[in-house]
Amino acid sequence: MIQFFLLCCLKLQAFQQLILLSSSFDSNSFVDNHGWYITKGLSNNIYQDCGTNRIFGGISNFGNMTLISKFFTLPPHSIVQVKLDFWKLSNWANNETISVHLDGLKVVSQEVNLLPTGSNICGGNDYVLSIDQTILHNFETLQVIVTANIAMLGQIQVVFALMQGFWGIKNFRLFIQLCPAGCQLCQDTDSRFDCLQWTLYVSSLTETELQNFNYDGWNVENGEQQYLSECQMLPMICGPSLCGINSVVKYQQILPPHFKLKIRFRYYYIDSWDSEHSYLYVNDEMKLDLLLQFGSGLRNYSLCGQTRFNDLSEIGDVNLGHTQQLITFEFKNNLDQDFIDESFGIRDFRIYLCNKFKDDLDCQFGDSPSQQCSQFCGDKIVQQTEECDDGNSIPFDGCHNCQYNCVEGCSNCVKGICLYCYSEWNYQITTKNCLWMTSEQLVQACLNDIDCINQVEVWHQECSLNCIQCYQAICLECQEGYNLLAGECQEICGISAISMFQYPNCFCDQNCQLCNFGMCKQCIDTYTLADDKCLVICGDGLVTIGVEECDDKNDIPYDGCFQCIYQCQESCNTCEKGVCIDQCKNGMPKVNGQCQSYCGNQIVEENEQCDDNNSIQFDGCYLCEYSCPLYCSICEEGKCQECNLHFYYDNSTFSCQSVCGDGILTSETEQCDDSNTNPGDGCSSVCMIEQDWICIQNEECIYYKYPELLTNYVSQKNQYQYVQIEFTQQLKRLSDTQVDYFNFISATIISMDQSKYNISIIPKSNASATLSWVIYAVEIYIDQELNDPPFLNISLLEPLYNEYDIKLINQISILQIKIPNYLSKEDIEISQNLLAYSEKSIYSLGALAGFLLISGNGLAFWTALEILQEQSYFKYLNIIYPQNLMIYFEASEIISLRTLYNSFNYQELPSFYKFRYFESNEKFGFYQVNANIAENIKSLVFSFVVLIIVYIMSYKAEKCLTILQKKRYCEDNAFLSSLYNKLKFRAFKNKYSIRKYGLNKLFSASCWDIFFMVFLQLSVKQFNHLVVNQMIALTTLFASLIYITSFFTGKTLFQNPQQYWRDKLQLCLNLKKCFIMYSLVIYQSNYVLQFILICIPNSLYLLSWIYLKTFINTFEYYQTLILQSTLLIFLLTTPIYWDLDIFNFQYSTKLIVGWFHIIIFLFVIVFFLIADTILSLKQVLNFINRSLQTQCNQEKEEKEQQKTELQSRPIKFIACLLI
Repeated sequence: MIQFFLLCCLKLQAFQQLILLSSSFDSNSFVDNHGWYITKGLSNNIYQDCGTNRIFGGISNFGNMTLISKFFTLPPHSIVQVKLDFWKLSNWANNETISVHLDGLKVVSQEVNLLPTGSNICGGNDYVLSIDQTILHNFETLQVIVTANIAMLGQIQVVFALMQGFWGIKNFRLFIQLCPAGCQLCQDTDSRFDCLQWTLYVSSLTETELQNFNYDGWNVENGEQQYLSECQMLPMICGPSLCGINSVVKYQQILPPHFKLKIRFRYYYIDSWDSEHSYLYVNDEMKLDLLLQFGSGLRNYSLCGQTRFNDLSEIGDVNLGHTQQLITFEFKNNLDQDFIDESFGIRDFRIYLCNKFKDDLDCQFGDSPSQQCSQFCGDKIVQQTEECDDGNSIPFDGCHNCQYNCVEGCSNCVKGICLYCYSEWNYQITTKNCLWMTSEQLVQACLNDIDCINQVEVWHQECSLNCIQCYQAICLECQEGYNLLAGECQEICGISAISMFQYPNCFCDQNCQLCNFGMCKQCIDTYTLADDKCLVICGDGLVTIGVEECDDKNDIPYDGCFQCIYQCQESCNTCEKGVCIDQCKNGMPKVNGQCQSYCGNQIVEENEQCDDNNSIQFDGCYLCEYSCPLYCSICEEGKCQECNLHFYYDNSTFSCQSVCGDGILTSETEQCDDSNTNPGDGCSSVCMIEQDWICIQNEECIYYKYPELLTNYVSQKNQYQYVQIEFTQQLKRLSDTQVDYFNFISATIISMDQSKYNISIIPKSNASATLSWVIYAVEIYIDQELNDPPFLNISLLEPLYNEYDIKLINQISILQIKIPNYLSKEDIEISQNLLAYSEKSIYSLGALAGFLLISGNGLAFWTALEILQEQSYFKYLNIIYPQNLMIYFEASEIISLRTLYNSFNYQELPSFYKFRYFESNEKFGFYQVNANIAENIKSLVFSFVVLIIVYIMSYKAEKCLTILQKKRYCEDNAFLSSLYNKLKFRAFKNKYSIRKYGLNKLFSASCWDIFFMVFLQLSVKQFNHLVVNQMIALTTLFASLIYITSFFTGKTLFQNPQQYWRDKLQLCLNLKKCFIMYSLVIYQSNYVLQFILICIPNSLYLLSWIYLKTFINTFEYYQTLILQSTLLIFLLTTPIYWDLDIFNFQYSTKLIVGWFHIIIFLFVIVFFLIADTILSLKQVLNFINRSLQTQCNQEKEEKEQQKTELQSRPIKFIACLLI
């Protein structure tokens, strides 16, 4: 009865309760995801407050196709319990399903139509489903997946509008049942005795962060070169699109002695697996065949693969009998599609070894340093691989080398007990041995012993009642409680004299959990089995209540627990359970309840040599230990007794100092020593090399300019700004790294969020190991409106050196850049649309003007050209326009004869026809305008050649038509004759117009470009190197001015007043162009003076037109008046863009003015477009009227002629009769 009671108590103590391991979303104030991974969330919000409850997910956050998951790493356990509250929100369709998966096993599949009717908690028709699921689970990790499926019964229902469903979770809790103490792997029914046989030997692919992921020893064949990936932030070997068809994952390991092992891993099926196999081969023998069927898994969800396929992870668990030292694993498959459609991944790979027989677990703590059970043949104890143990090494005694053998002379034996003897050997029934005898002795013995005559009867004697298996009077197996000895059953526990143990020795220790006839096989949790007894061992980390107060697994005194008894720290007077509760002396802090001394409190504690309250090296005390001062060879307790050679002890500073100026270079403290302390000679008064000097010991210092880092602001274009990094000398790198140097250049905007700007380093001439001129361009894009100019910080993370290995004197440069031309995306889109509209309007205006030119109205053509050309040059005003206006000015590129010329493909022309690029200044440099007049004049030459070609063609056409007309080929055809006359007249008119007005019109059309390229060439400062170009420019300028004035020479007011004033206005217009181009180009560096000089001629020209209104055509007058007025308005409002103290407007104001300027420019173009359209229509109507009038006149003449002929017919008849 007492034994039964003790056994029940031990069973109750071994029972394990479920413990809480993790919880999420159990408060109403959480703001993060608690480590959960969200797939296909509906918004960036992760929680919603429903009344007084805050849930993870919610309306418009989690819905159709949303999946949440979390990966847990678990301690050794046997049962898992998951509890959570699932919030069904709003209206769901009846066929929708709530699903919870634990490691690919669907533990919850709740159909919504089976739930009770909900209430309005958060969105209407809401219901909270409490989920509580417990499963057998002992894998080391767990993946929990919660989702809501729409698909059901093979059909996909689409829910719209009011039927849209949402969901969330709250109060997630994970419970586990731990394994018995010391066990690394167990089942739910295992006792500590059962599970201690397994030992974790290999743990690989288990880390949860990619940078720490250990995949040593793993190899992948027929996979991608990069075979590491992540699935929902979890690293794995292989993974999506990395391994698949024909891929083999291999792993090899050397194992210690063992006889059984367990293999466990997590296998990911990614994308379109269905009815396909994965295999595990161990030492080339298939041990596991996994067939994937998605029928019970997820549907229409993806964990880490393509969204149109399904993913699933499965646990692999294989038990093998195995004793070999080398083991090889191979993971294979029978996939048949590409990696992108079918792939797999592996993680959480572990190997457990069983190196103990279950019957020998009584030595669970071992008798060796490795805590493994050992056996000894000859100790009379049968263990593990022994069959017997008789305590001697005598052969032929039934047991030899702990293995059964027959006695001498025995021909057949069972477990060392002889059954038959050889001939000439006599079988001894009592001793079961064989006695050798001669034939005479054998016959005599048999005659004297009646039993020898009938030996069969002897062999069939019965065994004792306690024998279970008997053979010829020899017992082979005894009942429980009896021990087999020499073929007989011996009582183990009893009162007889032959019993092995006597009562009460057959009872086990009260701390024994498993007792077998007085021999304890397993102790309760905190006791250790030794010599069949349960003992308390101090230092095993197990606290036995009533015997031990504590157990910290060490024998260190004053650490709170010593010899399993609570002990105060050495510096503590009063403590409770090893925790100091009194105030620490000398102001020592208390850490984890223990008084801790610390270095730096100026109090020398028992473990300190000194304490000077600082961390300065070489001051005599460093880290509370004595240290010698710098350059001291002998010291005592931190005080120097003798300094190094060439050093002396300075009593004022208590340190060893070198003598500067003695001509002896002390490398530790001196860079140079020129035997004096005079500064300015390269070696300073403290023996340091001065800047821009090179000093070699025992030689004079040489002045040499050190290399320097320079940063220059280049330009600004729209929202981009450009800075150039250069150096004063050729430089090189000393490191042999293959990484490009621009990766070692750091560029940041001071005091600005890095997400608001982007900086690119563009190498023009990269630094290398050889000397070169190093140049980099920096492109800066700032996506933020600023009121003040920002500062650019350039830092070189790796030093550069010149030819003498002298390092840069500065590796950091700070440069103030300009306020960015910030324009929102909406404004940029509007500007682009206006640009496109402007280009279309310009093309339309040019087409209509060309039509009017052909039809004889050349005034409209030249006026339109004048409008567009003058507008195009205002972009070169040296002021920073807002970005919207700069985008609009891109349309002006098409308004130039140079642009027309450049549109022809002349890249294949000979090299002598191509000229070098001359860099221009200020705004022209921003637009990369070539200042070489030889290059720019090509467009003028091209125009002149076209004019000559047209003249020659007109001349030849007139001549050919004249010849054809003289030969009278078409006299009989009135239509052809009329056509000849018209073509001849048109050819003559073109020839006459070109000869009389062609050069003048060409000059007027090219006047802007001529003066622009002349003054641009003259603005180039290298006059001595560009003599030819400068002479061409001066010649072109003087020729143009002479040509302009020649039109007005010799004309007086009395000849033709209207023509006189028109020529005078033409002269003023050309001079205005010359003066504006001069001011625009020459005064680029002074935009205020440039503004004044351009406004003056425009104002005077506008006043002259108003004054001479009576002498000008009305249509032409109003056209010019509108053009000049809008241009003058534009000029007068450009000071708003100036960056002066008196004109410092916000960029937003500049953008508004930019829109205003775009509007007035478009107004001018649209106005002239409408005007030219009206003129074109008028021209067409006039042509139609003339054609109709001509046709009517012809018909009238034909009728008159017919009438005349009828009237003359009678007279002719009478005349004929008279004749």
